[in-house]
Amino acid sequence: MLWLRAGMVECLHIRIATWKVWFLPFLCVSSTDFRSDCPTNWFGPNCQFKCHCNNGCSLTGECTTDGVCESGYFGYLCQYRDLAKELDQTAPELTDNEDTTCLKDNPQSVSMQMLPGPFSFFRVVVNKARAEAVDLITFELLNFNTKVTCEDGSYSYKTELFIKYFYCMTATSVTHLVLSGNGVPYLCTVNIGGGRNLALKGAFKYSSIFEEGINVAGGVDGEYPRNGIFENSMCFHANMSQEYSFYQVFFQVPVLIDYFLIINRPEPQFLMRMKNFELISIDDMNQTLMRFVEDDPAFSNSIVYKVAHTSNQIPLLSFRVQKHRLNLMDVLQFCEVEAYGDCPEVMVGLDCADLCNFKCVDQRCETSGRCVQCHAGFYGEHCDLECLHCASRNCTRREGYCIDGCLQGYHDSNCTTVCDKGTYGLNCSMKCGDDCPTSCSPDTGVCLNCPKGKFGSKCNYDCSPNCGGSGACEAIYGYCTEGCEEGFYDYGCSKECSMHCKPPCSQSDGSCPNGCLHGYTGTRCTVVCPPFCGGNKSCDLTTAHCADGCMKGYWDPICSSTCYNCVEDTCDQYTSLCTIGCKAGFTGSNCSSAMYSTMSDAEGNVHIFLSLGIIIIVLTLSLGLLCRKKEPNYPAISEF
Repeated sequence: MLWLRAGMVECLHIRIATWKVWFLPFLCVSSTDFRSDCPTNWFGPNCQFKCHCNNGCSLTGECTTDGVCESGYFGYLCQYRDLAKELDQTAPELTDNEDTTCLKDNPQSVSMQMLPGPFSFFRVVVNKARAEAVDLITFELLNFNTKVTCEDGSYSYKTELFIKYFYCMTATSVTHLVLSGNGVPYLCTVNIGGGRNLALKGAFKYSSIFEEGINVAGGVDGEYPRNGIFENSMCFHANMSQEYSFYQVFFQVPVLIDYFLIINRPEPQFLMRMKNFELISIDDMNQTLMRFVEDDPAFSNSIVYKVAHTSNQIPLLSFRVQKHRLNLMDVLQFCEVEAYGDCPEVMVGLDCADLCNFKCVDQRCETSGRCVQCHAGFYGEHCDLECLHCASRNCTRREGYCIDGCLQGYHDSNCTTVCDKGTYGLNCSMKCGDDCPTSCSPDTGVCLNCPKGKFGSKCNYDCSPNCGGSGACEAIYGYCTEGCEEGFYDYGCSKECSMHCKPPCSQSDGSCPNGCLHGYTGTRCTVVCPPFCGGNKSCDLTTAHCADGCMKGYWDPICSSTCYNCVEDTCDQYTSLCTIGCKAGFTGSNCSSAMYSTMSDAEGNVHIFLSLGIIIIVLTLSLGLLCRKKEPNYPAISEF
């Protein structure tokens, strides 16, 4: 008889804490380090996981032949208990452990019943030929007739095109899973997740044993009698004389537990000895999360007790089954205690000892460590492979096949193969130019190496005829790689050196490192020297100062100023001083002052009187003429 009841449940402590940080020091052997010396039907790092395959397991837990789990189990390595098998279903083909038998009569909905308890997830399989139907199924959870909602929302994902998992965690008990939608007629299998037995072969401690020969590990060894008789090797029995006895199981890391199963000893006459037992769940800080007391006489003779864990959203580190002796027949005895649940968020592996890869969306993984969903641009079991050259960075989850094709320059299903020589572009459908048939860029078709004398993206331009050496030039821009022919400069040797430059000129900028021919100046000898430079007409390259003096009559650094009254018009170039002397009548340092001669006093007086005389004569004549013009005309006397 299998039953479930809340009993008297007392939630003594609920702690919302950063428990994720706490369990890191407890990480033990990785779930990927499987042992090879485990007994038959056992596997894992510490041989603590039981094989639930129909025809046996490999050393790493995979089903060896048909890949089918034994009835009542499903999921990763067949470790998850199937709650849909606890009760008879109205559609038995959905729980017959055969994915090829499907619903008949095209129902639009189906209801799966289960014993009351918390809900976590379910799995559906549809007809492979109608794989799209798996996305047309919706669900609803009921506690008898009352709708139950998910605690933190729900999500779903597919492991195959026709297999889908739906997750919906509840603290409230669920009795029915109702599936609806246009995909229901194609349903073949429905599994309801009942968690994994995380107490199996766990660490434990106990108060006492009844007698020598009792296997104290029998309470968590995964075995119980099949012949209806208590066996010391498989069951636990405490000392009957003690007032208080207990059996406590420890998890190696904090885990989430949905319910506990206690398998009573099988003989009917001894079933009532477990009456009034208590079950206490304890967190990582040794605080009580839940206390359950079995105190209902109607269920005192149960073979299997199923106790819902009302604090299933909080990780616990251990649980304890205990009894206080009320009479001689009260004693703690059972053949197995089991705790069904799963790893906390972000922890993965059979022993919950590994972290889900940070590259997974929301750091959400399956028990195997496989990411539920990858970020855009990544694929693989752990989303650690990149869709490098996919046109939209969108590729299939498992193989990494590019869904929207490749970027230019790549081909094949994963877009990891560069275009073959001689081809380029989208799907490598273009051919390189005739002048670079085997060495063009796979994405743009630009030639990487051109024949001698050619350059350009398609090698369709000729190198400059002024390139030196072999005449070769750089493939893209045509720069001469071996310098220029004499008389030319610049990268393409397209500019001529100045004809007034003493060769050769600089091939980078055309400057004249060896100087200019006479009469020219400037970095490229393009500036004419001043016109009045003397000698060889040369001047300084940078200042244009005349280097060989000035022509006669000129001075200053560029010979642009004239000499003053110098004999033979010769003066110093920088001071203007007359180097031979001044012309007659001039004096001064630069002959700029006129000279005046000296006379006797007599000679001076003669000159003065002569000058005055001349002035008087001129004035007298002028006055006479003026008076004559003003004389009046009188009539003659004879006329009277």
